Amino acid sequence: MKEAGNITIFKAEQSHASAIHQLIAEVLGCYDLYHRRPTYVDNDINDLSTHYFNNKGYFWIAENEAKNIFATVAIYKIDENTCELRKMYLQTQEQGKGIGKLLLNTAIAKAKELGYTKMVLKTNSKLSMAIGMYKKYGFSYCIISDEDKLTDCDVAMELDL
Repeated sequence: MKEAGNITIFKAEQSHASAIHQLIAEVLGCYDLYHRRPTYVDNDINDLSTHYFNNKGYFWIAENEAKNIFATVAIYKIDENTCELRKMYLQTQEQGKGIGKLLLNTAIAKAKELGYTKMVLKTNSKLSMAIGMYKKYGFSYCIISDEDKLTDCDVAMELDL
């Protein structure tokens, strides 16, 4: 568990799944992206142990003083050397306050601890603030797959850890 100011970042539990789904819908809805998102994209949230904790990954949530979940971030195993930054969502009213950096630092540190040497991510070009942050951290653009183009993603990036 990490605490910073009035927020706490800690390991997600399966009981948080409904709140995580709500957060994703809220954040992507602000960018008019949620309606394009196939339902299968977030099925991993319905079994955090299988997809993250028992598979060389991790999933965090962030709560405010009122115990409301307002942010998430996860790392997901692609192969022994590569993980994917996933489910990095932050309520729009909380953006620009350094919380995204705290979440990203948490994920990068855990990825290194787990032995990953590369982190990849997929996002949407409408999320320009997030993309700017990723660039500052050294992420560079790479080719997005045709499959990802069918979802709400049109940008792929990678970082050597």
